[in-house]
Amino acid sequence: MGLFNALPQLIFELANGVGWRSSQRPRMQLGYVIPVNLEMHDAMRKLQFRMAREHGSRVRIEGIPHITLKQAFEITELEPFERHFDTLVSQVAPFDVHVRNVGFFDEGIVFLDVVETASLVALRKRIVGELVTHFGVAPKPLEGEQYRFHATVATGLAPSSLRRARVELRDEKVDFRFQCDTIGLLLHTGREWISYKNAKLGRRDRPDQDKGIGSET
Repeated sequence: MGLFNALPQLIFELANGVGWRSSQRPRMQLGYVIPVNLEMHDAMRKLQFRMAREHGSRVRIEGIPHITLKQAFEITELEPFERHFDTLVSQVAPFDVHVRNVGFFDEGIVFLDVVETASLVALRKRIVGELVTHFGVAPKPLEGEQYRFHATVATGLAPSSLRRARVELRDEKVDFRFQCDTIGLLLHTGREWISYKNAKLGRRDRPDQDKGIGSET
């Protein structure tokens, strides 16, 4: 069954509990993200294909290319977070994103490095803070001041593969610039990750406002 045929049925089952007994309802997770533009999407897919081909089946490919704003957290209800998301996007102004260089985490992760800006920091802190205040969602250990903005390419590389990837990708040219005018929600249904919702950022700054901070109100 193709994705576009399967997805409506999957969402129906999730919403209505069809196919699972009440004790077996799936554990949903939610994440707040920036979808990447088409140019970056295609470049990431080419790099992912290369990683899978050269490093084997242990490599796990990021299914939905994105820049993470809030790492995944478990939820029991979707609607309250969707309402929060709708309010958020209406109050945030578009801002510029710059992605450059390939980076590596020692845990076997390859990523594209996102340049930290005041707009990104302000938006991420707002989301994390409001989720704590309104829903009691505790920040993850890595979501403090040391947080590093990135777009994951692949995970699961063995130490030897990661060392080899560092050499292979040393001279890889990465330089993407785009305006972030959309943010999204990724939802893990208990079976798989789906792009649940994307929305345009709605606020437009007045000429006398600081264009650098997209998430101030």
